[in-house]
Amino acid sequence: MLDRIKLLATNAANVPTERSAYMMKSLFKTEMKNLVPKIQTIADDFRQVLDRKIQQSLVTSLQIGARKGRTTAMETVHSWGTKCRRTSRKPRKNQNGLYWSTYRAAVRRDGVYTSGCAGLVDFNQELCDPMEKEFSTDWQSVLDSTIRKLLSEAEKKILQLCTNSSQSLANILRDSGVDVARLSSIVNTANRSTITTLKAYFQEMGSVAVDAQRELSRTLLPAVQEQMKSSYESAGMVSQGDGTFAQMKKTMTRNSQQAICVMFDDAKHKLLAGIDAVIKRLK
Repeated sequence: MLDRIKLLATNAANVPTERSAYMMKSLFKTEMKNLVPKIQTIADDFRQVLDRKIQQSLVTSLQIGARKGRTTAMETVHSWGTKCRRTSRKPRKNQNGLYWSTYRAAVRRDGVYTSGCAGLVDFNQELCDPMEKEFSTDWQSVLDSTIRKLLSEAEKKILQLCTNSSQSLANILRDSGVDVARLSSIVNTANRSTITTLKAYFQEMGSVAVDAQRELSRTLLPAVQEQMKSSYESAGMVSQGDGTFAQMKKTMTRNSQQAICVMFDDAKHKLLAGIDAVIKRLK
């Protein structure tokens, strides 16, 4: 719109160019000054609605998920050493044990190993599963569906504000004696440019939101693996001999208890901090 007004000012009939330019620049600044707080209100509403949704559902599910992860983790750790051996099919809690050689291979590889008889072994994912299952639905609802809906609503509101602002400015210029037909052309051109620019911006924000939430959702697994690393290392360093497997399991249990006390709550706090960072980027 400003570019079209500049052209108008330099070609205005019956009005000295400098005076025309000054008047139109002042009108534009006034209109933009009125527009900024209205857009800020939309941004503030976006943040408030999203914050409320996060507090009402996602925070709760993350808290419950962290608690479930913490309370079921030791049972999972014990299951790896039971005599009810798993097969290459999906492991079950009552049939999740490993032979000592497979157990040892897994702990020596930070909890991840592919066995010929047991299939893929991923201790870290098994520890994450209860927490992930608890918050995954709300995560998808809030950080995908809700954000897309709010961005779409904000885009429509801001487009309407810009259209209204262009029309308001055109009305003032018309009352100042500017040709109506020319003003109509300016408004139409400005609106087309605004729509194209805003849609591009909101499409970019949508992509940022999707990429950020996907990246954030993948942080739980490596965080758990990192916290469990010392447990794996300790179990893997047990000397071979009589009672090796029993000693490995005992060492794993002792060290895992320390990690489990903190790792799920730490993961919860990191996820919430990451969510807040995503919202700030969008706002």
